[in-house]
Amino acid sequence: MGANIDAINVADRFGIQAERAINYKSDSIGTQYNYNALSDALSAVRKSKSRTETSAVLNVWTQTLTRLM
Repeated sequence: MGANIDAINVADRFGIQAERAINYKSDSIGTQYNYNALSDALSAVRKSKSRTETSAVLNVWTQTLTRLM
């Protein structure tokens, strides 16, 4: 997650896949959406029982944020 940067490019430098990175608008609404989505995603990851399930949760998180932004 990154505001006012190219989060996807920066993520790549740290070995993070592009589909796991997202840019967001640095305002109160964008920040709130991100914190809510991140909270939901982390809760779902903690409850997941397999790596496949965890990957699916993270894909939904990225898709949700992309749609909201």
